[in-house]
Amino acid sequence: MRRLPFFYGWVIVAASALLAFLGTGLFSYTRGVFLPSLAETFGGRFEVALAFSIETVVAAAFAPFLGRVLDRHSPRRVMTAGTLVVALGYYLLSRCDEAWQLYLVMGVLFGLGMAAMGTIPWQKVVVTWFERRRGLALALGVMGASVAGVVMPPVANELISTFGWRGGFQGYSLLVLLVLFPATWILMRDRPEDMGEAVDGRREPAADAGAVPPPPGMTTREILGTPAFWAIALIFSAMLCVLGAVLLHLYGHLLDIGVGEARAALAVSAMAGAAALGKPVIGWLSDVLGVRRSVWLSLAVQVLSLVTLATAADSATAMAAAVVYGFGYSGLSSLQSLAVGSVFGSASFGRARGLLVPVMLPVTMAASPFAGLIHDTFGSYSLAFLSLTGLLVVAMLGPLLLPGGPARGAVARA
Repeated sequence: MRRLPFFYGWVIVAASALLAFLGTGLFSYTRGVFLPSLAETFGGRFEVALAFSIETVVAAAFAPFLGRVLDRHSPRRVMTAGTLVVALGYYLLSRCDEAWQLYLVMGVLFGLGMAAMGTIPWQKVVVTWFERRRGLALALGVMGASVAGVVMPPVANELISTFGWRGGFQGYSLLVLLVLFPATWILMRDRPEDMGEAVDGRREPAADAGAVPPPPGMTTREILGTPAFWAIALIFSAMLCVLGAVLLHLYGHLLDIGVGEARAALAVSAMAGAAALGKPVIGWLSDVLGVRRSVWLSLAVQVLSLVTLATAADSATAMAAAVVYGFGYSGLSSLQSLAVGSVFGSASFGRARGLLVPVMLPVTMAASPFAGLIHDTFGSYSLAFLSLTGLLVVAMLGPLLLPGGPARGAVARA
């Protein structure tokens, strides 16, 4: 195959960013804007938050199987199929009238579709294409989700005002079907060898006739027996559950403390903007400083900003805290996958990453309904946010078991 004049790995990163934008980013950053309208239709915020938790359960149950498939077969085919499932899911969601229909569509179709086109598959591909700049490449891919957070909340707010929440979801369906489906199939490639490339764009594969071949992928028992696996689970289940609660309930929290609808939507966008700007910074730092120090930095910023957000008495302070929190969580996804790649290598990345999802599930699935229940009981989200902050403090113990050196060249099993 004729070599391209540029490293195709950066096209993979761009395609991954598009998947993150129209996949997890679109879904995560605008569901809080849809929440009040959905609550009016389906009975309350707790009922709607429960639907999102059902989606999390289904995705978690599917993740270990998905991880094994990704390590053995084509991630590109899996992601392409996932886009079709999600497009169908958005359309059917717009047709739901009863809570059980919401749970079925959100749970089954989105649980399977979002997992198949989501973070694990495209990050598996990026980990395969990159080693020395893996942290930066992962961060740039995840940046697509934050860009969606910047652009889409005001757009979603306008869509709901103009066409209703049903029309908004129908527009999402067309967007995924007409843009994301063909882009994924055309641009994605599973391995550097598929494009006549080598890892990191080396002009020649790093081969040594006397070198010992890389070990095969680890078994499930070997992965679960690794202490670092449980450290990763502790750290990122805490981060993820807090993020899920903030994404779903920040808009409502800001309304409760007197922020207008337009400014509340702007605050969500500003938080996402800070996350987008922070991703390449955290990606670069992780390649230079290593996973351990980068995770500690991320956790510290999240703790400080979340306490401020929960106790803010005015809109300016709350909005500033939301922006700082955006920078704090900016490295969540890329740092998690970088930690998995650093410990388990690309050969076992899919299996290890998939196993993490159900292990983390008990913590992550409870956060959003918990915050909704606290609000319905006490009329405020402040107590919920403060309680969730405690998880981040505990998670600061986890990095002690992660590799301490620079991420560059840390992979031993790739």
